[in-house]
Amino acid sequence: MWYASKPGSREISALTYRSPEVHFGKPWDENTDVWSWGIILAQLLLAQVDFKSPSMYDSIAVGTLEEKTKAARDAVAVDFDLHSLPFYVEDAQSRALLPPPQPEKAYMWAEAMMTKGVSGEDIQFLANTLNPLPHARFSTVEILKSGYLEA
Repeated sequence: MWYASKPGSREISALTYRSPEVHFGKPWDENTDVWSWGIILAQLLLAQVDFKSPSMYDSIAVGTLEEKTKAARDAVAVDFDLHSLPFYVEDAQSRALLPPPQPEKAYMWAEAMMTKGVSGEDIQFLANTLNPLPHARFSTVEILKSGYLEA
């Protein structure tokens, strides 16, 4: 397999498309690209129902790059309830980066999308591509086999 960048643990990708494993210094592989693609898909689905609506993390914060990085990392941690996942909390480095738990806000992104008119089928597909556990996230083969992309 050819990679633009070999799998690793260093920071990659733009903040708004960065997967949780990258934000929290965990090892990443090609599944991080599925996450990024899922964020883009979320933008497109939102644009269909509300063109002026910002994407999930487009208007996350202003300030220095460090402040924006922390804001994006914190938002991903809260939105996907990373405190409930041993993959993130059992690792001291990742745990130190987690913001305080806010389980009442977990997965509110899905509810907000549904309220705006994104279909349940689309949201379920997004949940599979935006799974915070890289090994449980849809692979590119699973995306193709799902039939979701067939018109």
